[in-house]
Amino acid sequence: MKTINIKRNTILTISASIVAALLLMSCADQKNKEEDMTAFEEQKNKMISELEDMEKKVDQSIADLEDKMDINEGPAERSIEELQEKLNETKTRIQEKIKEANESTKDDWSSVKEDLDSAKKDLEKGFKDITDNTKKAFENMKKEVVSTVNNEN
Repeated sequence: MKTINIKRNTILTISASIVAALLLMSCADQKNKEEDMTAFEEQKNKMISELEDMEKKVDQSIADLEDKMDINEGPAERSIEELQEKLNETKTRIQEKIKEANESTKDDWSSVKEDLDSAKKDLEKGFKDITDNTKKAFENMKKEVVSTVNNEN
């Protein structure tokens, strides 16, 4: 009888240890999943924030151009309208990327993030090119106005 009780106690102890180990492993696995989800959410929110900041800069540039659109200078006005159209296209692309980021899931985040990182770099470069071209267009316009005024005198 003692042997049966010892074996039974040993089996119960081993069983309890296995159950406890499985519970601990399950808790650790759940914690890792929660940490992965938190990291994903943080990366996603950071990307969306960066894209929204870029959208605000584009909006400001569009507003600045609209303020300066009181020009009836022919080629200069067309040049500014072209720049404004490029800014609007850039804004549309940014909005598409924000939508992609918002719709992404933890499962597809790595490929979406890679695409968004690449697109963000392209958009930043394009935006810089547009703003540089805008400055050049206004500088050229000023030179034309000065030249016209000097020729009239």
